[in-house]
Amino acid sequence: MRPSIRTIVPPVLLILLVVAIAGAVHIYASPPGGLQLPVLEREGGDARVRMGKSQYPREAVDSDEVTVSIARPAHRIVSQYWSIDEFVYSILPPQDVVAVSQSAYAEEISNVIQNAQQFKPAVATDVERVVGREQ
Repeated sequence: MRPSIRTIVPPVLLILLVVAIAGAVHIYASPPGGLQLPVLEREGGDARVRMGKSQYPREAVDSDEVTVSIARPAHRIVSQYWSIDEFVYSILPPQDVVAVSQSAYAEEISNVIQNAQQFKPAVATDVERVVGREQ
């Protein structure tokens, strides 16, 4: 039987070793001034980003001052990533999701497998498959 690390190194030395490693990481791996998150000057995000009225047609302006207009509600939603699959199924009628990631059909990991099996959306691997999908 091999001895455990506790029998080889006394607990006090082990604690001192962990503290020394943590101190070295703090000193040598941190940027000048330490690890800090930027502090926002004001709350509410970028003032250039704004949304118009909630009725259609809807408009939104991004931080580059580009305006996007949406004429009517979307009825054909495509997801290409597992977490987006879950998101779109949580906010839309499941029949409006016409393509999903391959993970949606993986029984061992999918949280949307019942919707995928019932409504049979395409797997969004290429644009032609999604655009050609009738619904």
